[in-house]
Amino acid sequence: MTADVALPIVSSEFLFRSLAKHLGAEVICDIGAFDCFHSRRFRATGARVIALEANPVNFAVLERDASLAAAGIELFNYAAWNRDEEITFNVVDTARDAEWRNMISSIRERSPDNRFPSKPVSVRAVRLDSFLTDVLAGPARTIALWIDVEGAAYEVLEGIERIRDRVCLVHVEVETRAFWQGQRLWPDIETLLKQLGFTPIARRPGEEQFDVVFVNDRWLERSRAVVSGNTLLAWARLRAGLARNKLRSLLGAHG
Repeated sequence: MTADVALPIVSSEFLFRSLAKHLGAEVICDIGAFDCFHSRRFRATGARVIALEANPVNFAVLERDASLAAAGIELFNYAAWNRDEEITFNVVDTARDAEWRNMISSIRERSPDNRFPSKPVSVRAVRLDSFLTDVLAGPARTIALWIDVEGAAYEVLEGIERIRDRVCLVHVEVETRAFWQGQRLWPDIETLLKQLGFTPIARRPGEEQFDVVFVNDRWLERSRAVVSGNTLLAWARLRAGLARNKLRSLLGAHG
């Protein structure tokens, strides 16, 4: 199944960071933080950054990185989910191959055609609404969510219901075919977020897997011009990047 998503195709990370700043996000939660590359960039918005990374192998690396604490990034070795419980997390074996495999570890097991062996470990899973209420010790008025959880996005989003009125912005990775067993696909995630009061405004390039930016309808109603302007800038940024890459390729071919 390929993507049939009638949304502007943009630099979604640029759009997320721009809107987080313009919509006044006080907290950005990086869910599935991996190496905290994005968390570091989110600090430039002025928001408090909370990073959740379930993979204990990745988390051990993050804990040893003093620069993350110096940057004010708060780390938690939790899996976001739709229940507060201990859960099995499948850590993909990276011993014999590229380190990028650490990125595809998940609560869910890979599909039957999986070529990537994994081992199950027990991790703590949390609902974001209960977790953030506890951690923030006094509710932040405005929260932005960056979600990259390898096939578990639907369940993560089920766990925001009690804070949905405080979430201004969601950036979520979705799939149009199942890479992980039992996962919910793009149409289900779009339906769920619309039921929670969010509208999709743009997406990253991709067919079977891509990122989508949603804005809470309450913020969209009062900041439509800001959202439209930043979406246009994110579209232009993507086009400029593609043009630069094409030019470099042509110069390299004739070098």
